[in-house]
Amino acid sequence: MLLGFDSPVTISLRTDQGDVAYPLPAMPPTKKTEVTITPKIERVLQPAGFRHSHADEGPSPGCACGPGIATSLKDGTPTKAIYGRIDEPIVFRWDAAWICRGQGIKQSNGGAYGHIYWDGQNSDALPDSYGTAEVKYNTPGSHIVKLDYNATCIDYGAAHCENTCQINGELTITVR
Repeated sequence: MLLGFDSPVTISLRTDQGDVAYPLPAMPPTKKTEVTITPKIERVLQPAGFRHSHADEGPSPGCACGPGIATSLKDGTPTKAIYGRIDEPIVFRWDAAWICRGQGIKQSNGGAYGHIYWDGQNSDALPDSYGTAEVKYNTPGSHIVKLDYNATCIDYGAAHCENTCQINGELTITVR
């Protein structure tokens, strides 16, 4: 058995042949081994797949930017917070489709684009202005998901305008 001592120790024994002393050098105590779990995020993004929240509205004249990115549960119920369990899929929707209020999107330099940021550690390009995300976390805690979407909105009708728009959204995912 190995013990750690932070100062020298002497072991003394009394035997039939007399006393014997064995000096032992100082040894640092044994260090504890800490295990760190590296957070892992598995995610899948699916474009479109449902009617976006403004699908029944006609275009709004002009080039004003639309509202921020909406987030909802997979059934379409709006939410800014979702709860889930470790290593189980958590599904939500994002919707930035109304960024140009139904007007055109200029298709230069890639047209419209967006990103989703997972805890500031990882990011993915959004495959469309709206869609469904499925994510799994291997660690408990609150995870902040941020989204942004950019587009150059155009109206070649009476307004004859062009405007660069950026909208954002945020969602908290709590994993237990």
